[in-house]
Amino acid sequence: MAVSTPVTLKKIKAEFSGPNNFSAYVRGGSYVPDNATNSKISTTRSGLRMSTFAGAANVVVPPVELQPVFISDFRPEFDFADPMGLFILNSDGNAYRGTSSISSALLFKWLNTGSAGDYQVQFNSGSWLSLSSSRSVSHQISRGSSTVEYTVRIRRAGTTAILASSTVTIQLTKGQPI
Repeated sequence: MAVSTPVTLKKIKAEFSGPNNFSAYVRGGSYVPDNATNSKISTTRSGLRMSTFAGAANVVVPPVELQPVFISDFRPEFDFADPMGLFILNSDGNAYRGTSSISSALLFKWLNTGSAGDYQVQFNSGSWLSLSSSRSVSHQISRGSSTVEYTVRIRRAGTTAILASSTVTIQLTKGQPI
């Protein structure tokens, strides 16, 4: 449920389960989560305005998210280009895909809070890599058909707890479709 208009302290208190003191409801404080839903709410007491709470909600958003990804590329036998699939976790917080005919297309936003450099990624059982730089996996063939799967995991740097995990499947065909 979100704070409805007209905004009152009673509605704010009901949404965020806090005290009767309006100055306690700063974004990122003890009661109001720092997320996109609450982005209009000030992070300082002096900047708080009752009107900025319209639509605010006590929703905790995970710092990172992954979604299952399927990438497919087909090239005719006589085509000079070979089929290729590419998955990128970009340091700008977005995930992209590419094929031999599409250089890159936005899939989803993987980073919700913090900086990309705060996190590391692992593809299958490989090394953990800092996301301060963009990281990718790709697959390419010159003939036939091939499907590969990558397990993608993200954790906060310096920890072992997995925050998000998903699968990237790349299916490629050169020649006659399967």
